[in-house]
Amino acid sequence: MLFRMTLITLFFLFFSLLGNVEAANRYVKADGSCSGLTPCYKTIQSAVNASSTGDTVYVMAGTYAETVTVSGNYTGGGLTITRYGSDSVTISGSGSRAYVINGSRYVTLSYITISGARQYLIRGAGGQNNTIDHCTITGVSGVDKWIYYDGSFSTFTVTNRSFSGYSTYDGPIFVSSGQGFIFRNNTVDASGLASGTAALFFTEWLSEQPAGGLSNYVEGNYFYNLGSQLSGAAAFMFRETDNFYFRNNVINVLSTYDGAYDGIMQIGGMTDGGDGCDNFYVTNNTIITAKNHSTFLLFSDTPNNVKITNNLIIGNVNNFGENLAPLTVGTSNLIQNNRITDSSVTWSHNLGSDWTVNTNYTSQSQVWTGSGNIPNPYYALISPLNGGAYPWNPYTDYNGDTRASIPSVGAFEYSSTGRPMPPILTVQ
Repeated sequence: MLFRMTLITLFFLFFSLLGNVEAANRYVKADGSCSGLTPCYKTIQSAVNASSTGDTVYVMAGTYAETVTVSGNYTGGGLTITRYGSDSVTISGSGSRAYVINGSRYVTLSYITISGARQYLIRGAGGQNNTIDHCTITGVSGVDKWIYYDGSFSTFTVTNRSFSGYSTYDGPIFVSSGQGFIFRNNTVDASGLASGTAALFFTEWLSEQPAGGLSNYVEGNYFYNLGSQLSGAAAFMFRETDNFYFRNNVINVLSTYDGAYDGIMQIGGMTDGGDGCDNFYVTNNTIITAKNHSTFLLFSDTPNNVKITNNLIIGNVNNFGENLAPLTVGTSNLIQNNRITDSSVTWSHNLGSDWTVNTNYTSQSQVWTGSGNIPNPYYALISPLNGGAYPWNPYTDYNGDTRASIPSVGAFEYSSTGRPMPPILTVQ
């Protein structure tokens, strides 16, 4: 009996000790010194390989010419890879990749620059709850995509980061075959894209497998310098993407942008009989256009429950919606409570019987007359959006009226704490 109790006591003592193992801090510096801190590694990858759930890898100043691959399961405490203090850290990659998410779970990369002549700066496949936070992504000559993520992932978050520089391939931000994609509070500069890039932002087959999966969010972002380098397709393309929220974004379109055929945004299937987008919401965005685009939005192949509401579009946009053939009619689609500053706009150009179009507004009281982007950084406001108050007031609408009188439009929910500030907009 005493022997049995001793075994039981040792059993619980063993697992109690396992539960009290403290998370470790690991340090990386190329020369292996780490200012006396231990354990110290010469490469980020060696520190990652040694890490367990709850660990933090602190990377000291320098440029690391290596491909960092994360593939472990860190459920319960996560793994964080970040800079040491305020050090400037760059992962320049090797071969065709810089940072690879290979089925990992609960990994966060933060406050690190990823820049190099790689095919993909960030390449992801599968995994769960992976995050890129407060990073800077800068393409150089030879980069195909800033982000390429696919492979039945679940929850991939990109937040508070900056994208700019070179990209040669269609859809420099390309996310496919997963669910729970979150792209929030980022700035995206399209000026460095190679000529002929078909789309800036491309998603397909999100939340379709499994059916009715996690929702996807693109919100609180600032997209700018959309110009002549984008051609042959819409700047934003969403194919067979379900449970998707595109809201509170600011989009700057230059006068050089040629969206005469494909417009600024395309929501739908492949125009080849494929499934369309279901439960797709475009709401409270501000889109500044500086050219007479023929179409802002195109819908194709069986859209279901697509809602386009409360958007502010400044510029001359002739057609708000246009279906592409071949088309299968969907159900319960709505265009409502939007405002465009062009009285000649056609709100329902070639839309099918599955669309309801009502209570939209046109006005020529505001016209964007600039030839380039709204200046950035961007702290002043479009005064009619909130009566001139700062920051934007979410309780007033386009005319400064309370939301109860006229539905508020535009990306009004930006603030100095939770979202990027809106751009300066000179109007007359």
